[in-house]
Amino acid sequence: MKILLATHYAPPHMGGIENIAWEQAKRFGSLGHEVSWITSRFAGHTSWPAAKGVQIVRHRAFNPLERSGIPYPLFSPGLSKRFLELARAADIIHTYGALYQTTSVATQIAGQLGKPLVLSCQVIDRARQGEMPNPNLRQRAKSSVIQAIETGAHQLIGRRNINRADAIVICNPQVGTELGRFLSEPIPQHYIANGVDTRRFSPAAREEKARIRNTLRLPANKKVICFIGRPVPRKGLHLLVEACPRETHLLIVGGDSPPHMLNPSSATVTWLPTQSRKEIPALLRASDLFALPSVGEGLPLCALEAMASALPILLTDDPGYRKVLGDRAVTYVSPDSHSIRQAICEMLSNPERMEEQGKLGRELALKSFSWDENVRRHIELYEHLIQQNR
Repeated sequence: MKILLATHYAPPHMGGIENIAWEQAKRFGSLGHEVSWITSRFAGHTSWPAAKGVQIVRHRAFNPLERSGIPYPLFSPGLSKRFLELARAADIIHTYGALYQTTSVATQIAGQLGKPLVLSCQVIDRARQGEMPNPNLRQRAKSSVIQAIETGAHQLIGRRNINRADAIVICNPQVGTELGRFLSEPIPQHYIANGVDTRRFSPAAREEKARIRNTLRLPANKKVICFIGRPVPRKGLHLLVEACPRETHLLIVGGDSPPHMLNPSSATVTWLPTQSRKEIPALLRASDLFALPSVGEGLPLCALEAMASALPILLTDDPGYRKVLGDRAVTYVSPDSHSIRQAICEMLSNPERMEEQGKLGRELALKSFSWDENVRRHIELYEHLIQQNR
């Protein structure tokens, strides 16, 4: 089978969609399928290891909006022509995210060539909305503007792209519910859970944790709370910084520069810029608790990876999370600093509960979040759509 993938970013850029597509692409290739993947290329782009059967085609793009919290590359002219060349040879086209230029081009060319089209939706605009207190007036205004732009884009661009798909893949049932508002006619929705590599992401022995902490210069006598993500308002990092008890140490991973809400001289916080995928397992093994008090996530990969590492995890109370993760392996909180602090203090005061939650999370990751199962179900869907198209 010849598969054409389309994403706005790809590794080495780190983010949920690009990491999902990478995990899928290399497994498609290992199964003997031919994978072409069209994505963005920026100035100063670093190389990425090749994978069997996978050709990554990078088209020049500019990325001025990401610093403002909008992960939306702007492609240079010629994207449609290049996409068309790849699409002619493909049996199926799979694009990710309803709003991106790559998806708009994919839907247009799939229709032009009569190729079956799969659209993966991780989030949708209303699913992103929620009461996320921002640290200051400027940040609140900025967040409101971004949310307004995103909502308008879903109405104008997302609606059109969603309705051109032959099948939609969702990783969170709540996203499927929100998608219903945009459908002009029924389109099959397939819930396929994201996966996690449970061999790479696994619990650490006490000696290994101590060694990693020493390397990272993390305190040996404090509980380390780990946050991984872009430091944008909807991720809730400002709430976590405010909520963390002084007797804990906060490990923040993400961004190109220290987040504005951090005190540079603080001895209770360690900030690291965005790390490569190979570094993440060690960072989780060095930690005692994973916290991501964000709103409007589909199902964050970093949360699944923390669960596979047997860390107790703290997430914002979202209906989509509960449907997928249940109640036993996760501590849910309201997106406010008081609730987060209270939950952290309760968890740290009960080590037995933390250990049990970590074990349950590991068991859930092993049972329900397999990349091999994710890929098997995608291949099954592709074959069905190709046969139907014929």
